[in-house]
Order: sequence, then C-alpha cells, then structure tokens
Amino acid sequence: MSFRPAALFAALISSTALAQPAPEPGGVGGQNVPNAGGFGSQAFADPSLLFSGKAGAYFGVGFNRIAGEGDYISTTLNTEFSLGPVGLGLGVPLNLLVYPDNGVNKNDIAYGGVVRKRDWDEWQSYLKVIRYVRYGHKRDPVYFLAGQLWGATIGHGTLVNRYANSLSLDHTKFGLTLDFNSTYVGVETLTDSLGSPNIVGGRFYVRPFGDTLIL
Repeated sequence: MSFRPAALFAALISSTALAQPAPEPGGVGGQNVPNAGGFGSQAFADPSLLFSGKAGAYFGVGFNRIAGEGDYISTTLNTEFSLGPVGLGLGVPLNLLVYPDNGVNKNDIAYGGVVRKRDWDEWQSYLKVIRYVRYGHKRDPVYFLAGQLWGATIGHGTLVNRYANSLSLDHTKFGLTLDFNSTYVGVETLTDSLGSPNIVGGRFYVRPFGDTLIL
C-alpha cells in the first residue's frame, strides 16, 4: 500500500493540562537518550516535546491520501502518565474517511463509512491504544519499556540510533527494550516486535575504571 501525507496542511494543538513541573530525564517516555554530547544535542523523540518538553496531552490532525482507498482525516490523541519510575502512554489514532476513490464502496473500507477498517483488522491493532509501559529511564540501573519505540538507541548509536517501530500504516508493533546498567558493566537490548521480531539488537559493555575522574 502506498501512503502519501499531505505535508502542506497539518495542525497540531497542544494541551499541557497534565504537564509536570519539569521535563522527565531522557524525554517523556525515557527514550530521548543521552549520547556523547549529552542531553542538549538530542532532537526531540516524541511529538509532544515540540510544545513543552513536559509530560501532558496533545491532539494532532492531518490529511492523508491512501492509494486505492481515498482521502482521510487523520487524528491522534496522545497522553502520558508518570508515577515515580513507572510511566504509561496512551493514544487513540484514527483515520476518518472523507472521500473514497472512484469505484470504492466506503462501507467496504471503513466502519460506518467513517473509521478505516485496516487500522483495526488485527488483534495487534488494539495494542496501539497502549503506546508504552515504562519503568525507569535510559541509563538508569534498570530500564524497561514495552510498546511504541520512537527514539530507541543502543549505546552511542553505532548499532541502533533513533529507531522507531511504529511507522507502518497497517501493522502495529509492540516492541521491547530492557537494559541493566551499573558503574562497571551493563547490558542493553532491543527488539522491534514481541510477536514477530525483525530487528533484535543488544550490547554488553564494560567500564573497567567506572566513574574514576579523568579515566
């Protein structure tokens, strides 16, 4: 299936009613990870960071044309919640049919002639309502995230850098990252999908001098 976003017309409206006093380390989902240049060199990893850099809610609207189907209005309502080291991200992405292609019956491609069917025709599709479940942040002693990956990096980015697993229009992936970090050794792991993984990455590292100054 081909997909062409209407780049000239899009709107994003931010609401920070749920915003916390300060940005979370590593970004809202803990995925805006530090590299050799530190936090300041990192681009935002989640669209909500465009507005406040804080946890909250945002609503997005855009226009898409999907070949063989028709024109859609795409809407997304995302929000994040954090309680200590635990985080939960929720989202409701919808493609709403505006005008079907010639010869296409709108009821064949959209529930009620409105909500796109192929977005919800697999059991995995319903997992995208839960964007992610997280414990800790990248570089913490224990870091765990399951669900949507939008800026996943292993190490300094040589193996995996800024990876996103949720770019497919029709297939939702529920990925997993699990890291263990200490002063002297650590392990970082990543897979793009728990159901049918296509990407599996990992790194084991040793820091023989730990946090010794200069060394």
